[in-house]
Amino acid sequence: AGPPPEALHRWITGMTGVPLVDAAMRELYATGHLVAATRRVAASFWVHDLGGDWRLGAAWFRAQLLDWDPAANAVNWAAVAAALPPPAADGSGGDSGGATGLLIPRSARVDVAAAAAAVDPTGLYVKRWCPELYDIPMPWCHAPGAMGDAELADFGVTPGVDYPRPVPGVVVTLPDVGGGGGGGGGAADGPTRAPSVEEPAA
Repeated sequence: AGPPPEALHRWITGMTGVPLVDAAMRELYATGHLVAATRRVAASFWVHDLGGDWRLGAAWFRAQLLDWDPAANAVNWAAVAAALPPPAADGSGGDSGGATGLLIPRSARVDVAAAAAAVDPTGLYVKRWCPELYDIPMPWCHAPGAMGDAELADFGVTPGVDYPRPVPGVVVTLPDVGGGGGGGGGAADGPTRAPSVEEPAA
């Protein structure tokens, strides 16, 4: 089965309802730049979570990236989708890397919650590119879809209006940042308003 209706539009515009993916796609569109870690998150989400065609994702990155490299872009996207041939007996070709600069193993699905804990443990990256989530504390700013509508309203967010609900079929998970997310103590009762949040860097 292919991706849900309008999934491509929601992915390229950063409106999937998954904040780390949305932040990455908004940064890409606004600046033409995206670091390797968030490229991997966005690409994996399109292919593995939304069931999208990797060639469409590669085409969008090609159109947006200022540092686009034809070989690296195609090979890395093919790797995400397990579309690479196996390496030769001598280790060459396939997903062996080399001059193409392969960033990830073949068919490597990225767990978004784990990636959020690793690349954005403070939530400031998400809050910079998804400012509608600015008042939601960690770790909930990475998974507003795991909150109830009333809880979101406490932070000034109306789901489906201020920030989209997750694409149908996508399950959001709290990242484990060591202080109450993803199964840690304290998060099960829901978030409480933080007294202040550090201003994201310009």
